[in-house]
Amino acid sequence: MIISGTATGIRDFDNIRKHLSEGTKTYVQDNKAVLNVQGPKSRELLEPILGVDLDDQSFPFMTC
Repeated sequence: MIISGTATGIRDFDNIRKHLSEGTKTYVQDNKAVLNVQGPKSRELLEPILGVDLDDQSFPFMTC
């Protein structure tokens, strides 16, 4: 699954479709949602919910 910005989803999908070999490529933006949690306390908020360590060693900055 590739997640792209809301404003560029259709354009990104068209570009990806042009450059990938034949196969299943489905645009699903209309039935999916993404919640982006960020900020200085985001790791503190997410650790108990996810049940994993999100410290700098386990989950370096800019990891997805």
